[in-house]
Amino acid sequence: MYFKTGPWRRGMTVVLLTAAGILAGCNGPTPPSKIAWPPVWITATWSGGRTGPPLQLQSQTPETWDGQLCPPAGLDLYNIDRPQSLSMGGNSDCAPFDPTCVNLLIRNRCPSTVTAVMCVASGSGAAPPRGASLTAICPTDPTQADPLALSSEPLFPGLYPVSVTTANLTVNIFYCGSGDVLTGPPLKCSPLP
Repeated sequence: MYFKTGPWRRGMTVVLLTAAGILAGCNGPTPPSKIAWPPVWITATWSGGRTGPPLQLQSQTPETWDGQLCPPAGLDLYNIDRPQSLSMGGNSDCAPFDPTCVNLLIRNRCPSTVTAVMCVASGSGAAPPRGASLTAICPTDPTQADPLALSSEPLFPGLYPVSVTTANLTVNIFYCGSGDVLTGPPLKCSPLP
């Protein structure tokens, strides 16, 4: 049967195009609207020879990530001298009986390991002490750092020493969700391929 052009045929065309548009959207999940986002960024500062928790602590959390993300509040940071570190149950990188030795310790209270990159803020203290593993110096804008040039630390659940440090210290810590990879510069997280 042949239909002449007219309102019925135009109406049928609109219905078919609408149905085709709806079906096109049913092809599965749409790709994420962002292909990269900022990492978690924690800045901790100790000054005046004070040890223990940081005097200043700032953090930024991305709005988007893949996998599991340990929130900044899931990491406890301490820059403490050797006797305190031993009483907290942490191991120490200090030489025995060295009263000037200070350790950066991080307690990861999240259920999974956090792979973090870290750097010491330029001008935040003396050169890294002998035996320090945290030797990377941040650029003026830490987010412009090359992640391969930063000190990389796996932060396992529990309390662990990260590095021998100085009492006056500003450290920047960056990490992504467990399903992301950290790239840069500038530092950003992207989903694993």
